[in-house]
Order: sequence, then structure tokens, then C-alpha cells
Amino acid sequence: MLQAIIAVLSLMILDGGTIARICAIALIGFRGGTALLILRRPTTPTSFDLTFVRFGYLAVVLLALLLVHFIWPSGKVL
Repeated sequence: MLQAIIAVLSLMILDGGTIARICAIALIGFRGGTALLILRRPTTPTSFDLTFVRFGYLAVVLLALLLVHFIWPSGKVL
């Protein structure tokens, strides 16, 4: 649900799609990380694993927004 809310809000920002692309990149990274967590410990997840799966997308989006300014100094993504 959190991913859908952030996706809709990022699509509503009129910046030429930059924020939407950043959120899409963060979504791919988050889903990859979640898949690794599930493959690593499918039957006995730790409390961090469960918290990351539930709320980690917000942290990944914020990290991606911060890193984009260092990777793409002009602010344009791809």
C-alpha cells in the first residue's frame, strides 16, 4: 500500500517525470532487496527483515532522492 501511495504522489509532481523515475528505480532496488531477504531466510526472518519489508521502501526512496544529486548533478535522471 505504501508503494502505491508513493507512486501516485510521485506521478502527480510536475517535474518532467524525474521524481517518478527516481521512485521507480527505488522500487526496483527495494523489490530486489526484499527478494534477497526472502531467499536468504524464508522460514525464520529476523525482526529487521520484517521491518524492512514493511517500511523499507520509504527509506530506499529517500536514499535514492539524496543520491541522485551526487550521481546526476544536473538533477536530470537518464
